[in-house]
Amino acid sequence: MKKSERLKYFSKFFLLGLFVGIFGSFLAGFIVGYTGDYLSFDNLKGSLLWLSRVFLIFIVCVGCHLLDSAKKDYRYYTENELEDDDYSKWYRGTFISLEYATIAFNIAEVLSMLNLLLGMKLLALEKDFSFDFDWIDIIILVSLGLLKHYLYKVTSMIREHRISTFPTIQEMKEYIYSYDEGEKESVFENSFLILFQLNQRVLPLTYIALLVISMMTGEIQILAYLVVAFIHVYINVKQYQRVRNYFK
Repeated sequence: MKKSERLKYFSKFFLLGLFVGIFGSFLAGFIVGYTGDYLSFDNLKGSLLWLSRVFLIFIVCVGCHLLDSAKKDYRYYTENELEDDDYSKWYRGTFISLEYATIAFNIAEVLSMLNLLLGMKLLALEKDFSFDFDWIDIIILVSLGLLKHYLYKVTSMIREHRISTFPTIQEMKEYIYSYDEGEKESVFENSFLILFQLNQRVLPLTYIALLVISMMTGEIQILAYLVVAFIHVYINVKQYQRVRNYFK
């Protein structure tokens, strides 16, 4: 890109962030002014919790369907003699369903932990306090753990590479390196793009979102700022380690 094009490219993101920040500030003030007492932490948390639970159940059902499809397709193309075109079709269908199922269960796992924390209640005792969790979130989390165990069993069967229920980093590295070259390159490229987007787009926009939330609630989100900043610094420290280890 030429310097003028590069300047124009980054200026668009700067102006977009500025617009979102200013518009968000006015919107936050408008919402707080007209919603009154209804806009409370408990109301927002309760609505978000049930919305997340519904989406969680939906995505688990989708994941189970995809996992079942992957298993059926795998058995079909391994137990039958097929022409090259048909074999390629069922082979691709198996791995597409398997990977989509893995993504669905990973999202469900994040939502289940989020729901457990959103549903948590702090009980104040005479000289101490304790945490109370909603039983439905605990049941969902345990059930999801069993489904993840089944997912790893099916993945080990299809990929012909054993994966434990709680894989270590080394196990996952060996698992990724068992892919063929094309799929391996796709994983590495996608990982780089995710890292770049987090570092240059998602996390900077998260600061703006937290600023808007601070204006809506009237409280500075100090802990949230620290968590986002920690993730931001962690990403760049790992990049430093990558360069140091490669060029040592």
